[in-house]
Amino acid sequence: MSSQEKVLVVPRSLFDSLGAFQGLNSEVERYLPVFLDPANHSFVARSEAEEDPSLKQLIPYIIVTCGDRVLQYRRGSGSGETRLLKKRSLGIGGHINDEDSLGKDFDAAAYERALLRELEEELKLPSSFHFSQNLSSKSTDAANNCVVPVLASSSIKYTLSPCAPSTPRSSS
Repeated sequence: MSSQEKVLVVPRSLFDSLGAFQGLNSEVERYLPVFLDPANHSFVARSEAEEDPSLKQLIPYIIVTCGDRVLQYRRGSGSGETRLLKKRSLGIGGHINDEDSLGKDFDAAAYERALLRELEEELKLPSSFHFSQNLSSKSTDAANNCVVPVLASSSIKYTLSPCAPSTPRSSS
């Protein structure tokens, strides 16, 4: 992580005024247009965003499903976010930085570009998406500083192996 990296944030007070929540929330149109209004967001140093409780980072995030199964994984030691080491994650995502806006106002198209960049980096699965839900969590210090508009895939253009029925596994 570069100390100069700048990430997209909104004031926590804005999130609170719209109706703070814990978990998934399907009122995307209530939150996302307000968050993406240039008057309501800014780019700040990532180190500041991660330590300042008055800010919420917007994170491009996708939850990958197969039937009623959800992709989840445990973060390894290669993760850049030390607060999330060995924690389970429900989706794929990362920070929005000032380069994602291509020198323009940061809007829904720029948010989608940031999501597609993350998806390509992590899973090599670009596709088309629509905003489906919002996610907010207080489960960790890292999660407490984020609000996540979640995108769902409307047409993955790749053939994936069918998902097998889930079988219980012991956790190690």
